[in-house]
Amino acid sequence: MRTRAVAIPSDRSNAIGSVELECTPLGLLIVHHGVGSFQSGYAPGALTHGTQIVVPWTQIREAAPEGNRLFLAVDEGLTPHHRLLLSGFTQGDPPPLVERRRQRLLIRLGTGAGMLVLGLLVAITVARISTDGGASLGVLLGCSAAGAVFIAGMAFDHRLGREGADSEGARLAFVTELSSYVPSLAAATDSARTAPPPPPPAPPEPMPSLQMLLPRTTTAVVITMSAALIAAMLTANWLSRTPVRAAREGDENPASAPPPAPERLEPIAAETKPVATAMAAVPSPAAPPPAAPSPASAPSPSPTAAARAAALGSAESVTLSGGCTCKRADSLLWQDGLPRLSTVLIERHTKVHNNHPHLELEIGVVNNWDQSLPEVSLLVRFFEREPPPSNQRTPTYDRPLYFQGPLAPGQAIKWHVEARGNDFEVNGAASPMLDPTGADAAPVGLVYDLLKAVHRPIRLHGAMLLAYLGDPRAKEGALGLREALREEEAPYIDRLLWTQSDVRTCQVTVAPGGSSRGVRACVFNASSEPREHLAMKVRALDKTFRYDTPIEPPPLVVAEHVWKLEGQIGPGQGALASVVLETENPDGIAPRAFEAYADRQDVVF
Repeated sequence: MRTRAVAIPSDRSNAIGSVELECTPLGLLIVHHGVGSFQSGYAPGALTHGTQIVVPWTQIREAAPEGNRLFLAVDEGLTPHHRLLLSGFTQGDPPPLVERRRQRLLIRLGTGAGMLVLGLLVAITVARISTDGGASLGVLLGCSAAGAVFIAGMAFDHRLGREGADSEGARLAFVTELSSYVPSLAAATDSARTAPPPPPPAPPEPMPSLQMLLPRTTTAVVITMSAALIAAMLTANWLSRTPVRAAREGDENPASAPPPAPERLEPIAAETKPVATAMAAVPSPAAPPPAAPSPASAPSPSPTAAARAAALGSAESVTLSGGCTCKRADSLLWQDGLPRLSTVLIERHTKVHNNHPHLELEIGVVNNWDQSLPEVSLLVRFFEREPPPSNQRTPTYDRPLYFQGPLAPGQAIKWHVEARGNDFEVNGAASPMLDPTGADAAPVGLVYDLLKAVHRPIRLHGAMLLAYLGDPRAKEGALGLREALREEEAPYIDRLLWTQSDVRTCQVTVAPGGSSRGVRACVFNASSEPREHLAMKVRALDKTFRYDTPIEPPPLVVAEHVWKLEGQIGPGQGALASVVLETENPDGIAPRAFEAYADRQDVVF
C-alpha cells in the first residue's frame, strides 16, 4: 500500500514537499507531489510534480527512525532530492479536491449563519427573560453559543481538510514493511519495538450528502419549510413583546418599576456624598418653609464640625520666620530619590500548600530612565518568616527573572512568580539613581501612558513619577485613581495628593533626641495668590513608606500633632516653621520616619 508523507526542512535534509512511498520487490518507489530543493538560509526552488523514481534496495544509504519521524537517504545519483526527513504519515486516498472544497464551503457558510442566528437568539432571549443584568448576561451567553458553533464547525471543517487518516499506525506500518528490505532499519526497529504495530486506520467515512436531510416529496418539503417559518415568526413575536412577568409587576406596583438606566455610570463612593448633600438642602414640598431661627434656637453644629472647631481652637500657633523655596514637595514616596529601574509589587497572595505557606507574586518593573535598558535581570528570594517576637527568616527558594530587552523609557513589564514561603525580597544589580532635578527621567508623555496600564499599582507609579517630575497631570491621575479607591491604596493616594497642593512642604528635618523631637520645615506658596490661615501636620511613623509596595500595609502613626501657622505667605514665597513633636506613645514604639504636610486649616484639621 502506498503511504503519503511530508518531507520537512532540517539541517540534514535537502528536500521539502509531499511524497508517496511504496515498497516493491525491485526497490522503493518514490513519487513526488510538489517537492523542491531545500537548503538552510535559502528559499525552495522549482517544485517537482509527478516524478517517479525506483530506488534499488542496495542504493538506500541510510534509513533511521527519529522519534515520530523517519530519515531516509538514497544514492545521490538517482535524484537531487536524496536526503529526506519524513513526517506526517498518512494512508488512504483523499477525496477529490473539488468535492472537498465544495463541502468545506458549505460547512463554513453554515457555521457563520449558525453563529449569527444562535448568538442573537440566545442574547435576545436571555435579555428578555432576565431582570437583573440581563443585557450583559445575554451578550455573554450569546457569544458563548456562537463560540460553540464556531468550534464545532471548525472541527468538522478540519476533518474534511485532511487528506487521509493521519496516525502513528501509518508510520509504524510503513517502517515495519521497509525494515524487511533494509536490515539496518530492522535492527533499530526491533530494539525499540515492544508490541506489534497497530493496523492502519480505516479511511474516514464520507460525509453524508445534505440532500439526504430533506424530505423526498414536494409536499413534505413544503410542510417542513412552513413549520420552520411559523416557528421563526412566533419566536420573533415573543421576543418583541415586553415579558409578561415584568409588565404585570409594573401594573400592580407602579412605584416599584425599575428606573431607566443612567446614561453614564459613576462610582457609588463618589456619588454618595454629593447626593446626600443635595437631598438635605432641598426641603420637602409638603412641609412648610422653616422660620428663621432665633439665637437661642440656632441648630448646633454636627459632631464632626464641632470636633474640628474644638481642635482648631485648641491648636498651638507657630510663627513663620525667614525665607525658603521648594522646587518639589517632600514625600516619603521619594525621600531617598528614585532609581532608573523600579520594581513594583502588583499582587500578593498567600495560601497553604502541603502544610506549608505558599506565596504567589505579580512583580512589575518600570523603566524611569530616558534611555532603553538592554536587559533586566532580577532574583526573587523566598523566605519562611516565623511569627513575632523572633521574626526569624529561613530561605526556601530563589527564582531568577530575566527580560531580554530592550525595555524602552516609560515601559513596564511584569512577571508571575511563586514558591514556598510567606515573605520575599527582590534583589538585583544596584540601579543608578535619577538626577534629583529629573533631567534624565523618561519623557513625561511616556510616563503619562502608565496611567492607562492594566494594573493599578503601575498606574499609581505613573502618577507618582509625574508628581516627582512636577507635571500637573499627576493630580489628574491621582484623582482618577481615587474615584475607584481601594482601601489598601488610600495611604499612597493621600500622600500623593499632598504633594500636589498649592502649599508645599519641603526641607523637612528632624533633630535627634528622645521623645521630644524638633521638626523644621519650609512651607512654600506655589500659587499666584497670598495664602493665610494655614496649618501644618507632623507625623511620626513606625516605618518608612515605600512606593514600590503600594498594596502592602501602610506604616503605623505613633504620634501626630497639628499647629496653626500665623502670618501670611505671598505668592512664590516660603517661610520656615519650627515645632517640637512629642513622640511618646502608650505602646512605646520608637519612630523611624517623619513626614510633614501643610495646607489650609480647614483641610489639615
